[in-house]
Amino acid sequence: MFLKEKGSSMGFGGDKMCLISYLNAKQLYGNNRSWTLNINVNNIEQLEEGVAEATGVFRVIRGDRVGEENSFGITRAIVLPIY
Repeated sequence: MFLKEKGSSMGFGGDKMCLISYLNAKQLYGNNRSWTLNINVNNIEQLEEGVAEATGVFRVIRGDRVGEENSFGITRAIVLPIY
């Protein structure tokens, strides 16, 4: 699968990224890492659902039990398309 070119913005090359599964990353780099996950939705109305799904998955990955606080933070950045 190939992704469309993004180009760069403010010095950050969006084309210079590698996508691998969490399990492969954990095997290659171990547990003692800081991770940044980017979640994209097709429209703003799907944002809360996307955040909720990502939160649930990440709670399982981090081993957070029911009733415990999240052991991670979530930051929302809404990027509007430029026409």
